[in-house]
Amino acid sequence: DFGQKEKVYDKVFVAYNDAKRLIRDDLACYTANNGAQEEEAVNDLNVLDHAITGMLVQQTVARNQILLASYQARMEKQQDDKEQKTKVKPEDMVKLCDNLLTNLAGLSDSLTSTQGGQEVAVAACAGQEAALRGWRAFYLAKVYWERSSHAAAYLLYGAAKEHATRGIACTSATNLESDPTHASLMALLSSARAQRLEVHAGEVLRVLKEEEEVDQGVRSLEVSSAQRAVKSLWLLDNLDQFQSFAGKGKPSGGGGVLLMQTPPPFLPTPAGPIVLDTALNEIEFPSLNRVFGQRSKTKAFHDFLDGDGLE
Repeated sequence: DFGQKEKVYDKVFVAYNDAKRLIRDDLACYTANNGAQEEEAVNDLNVLDHAITGMLVQQTVARNQILLASYQARMEKQQDDKEQKTKVKPEDMVKLCDNLLTNLAGLSDSLTSTQGGQEVAVAACAGQEAALRGWRAFYLAKVYWERSSHAAAYLLYGAAKEHATRGIACTSATNLESDPTHASLMALLSSARAQRLEVHAGEVLRVLKEEEEVDQGVRSLEVSSAQRAVKSLWLLDNLDQFQSFAGKGKPSGGGGVLLMQTPPPFLPTPAGPIVLDTALNEIEFPSLNRVFGQRSKTKAFHDFLDGDGLE
């Protein structure tokens, strides 16, 4: 049960933090004295502090990995039990993977800076990092899939598959096939392949279904007699035809000749946009005073009507 393991890890973290506090208190005391023996003790305490920090980060990674495995088991269980109240969301898994990646980066830096070489441990960290990045992409794809973003989900499942392949190559190169990380990578590779194919197949079926619905809709179109264009029965609308309209009666009943519709229907009339009319009113034309000899246009027009302009 993760609850019991979490209590154990909490006690371990308290012990490590107490050890770090004591070591740093001793460091502060020895640093105040500048003797040769104190310098040797300071170096030993620095190495010890670095080792305790690495162990604390390592236990943090182990705790979060157990939490991730617990969440994964709960997600698989809740797929069968739809009525489960407390459900694990894919967003929670993405956040947990982000925290694990941060812890793992600190652990990798600690192992890299350790003297003596830690090739196997560094390779194990690389495999764990690939597994975490793969699971993060896997659960992020679930988030996009639930939001109907099938293209993004398809690409993310492909990224998860690539991370799993890279991690398997790291664990295989260092003979870590018995490591739990290798089994997790194999499960990730299988799940990512299956989910990627499922997303692709679902999207293809959706497109085919839409095309089939459109095809059936087009084939079902039928122009009935009531939907056809109704021929006008007014005389003025049929002047080009040699046809008698006498005695046919009005559509509302009664006899008489159907001359025209009263009142006439509205007809579209071509007109210029009001914007152009407004623009035309704002145009300033050049003055014509020099052409008409400084006379106003109105006076010149009246003079022309009176005959003065004919002289």
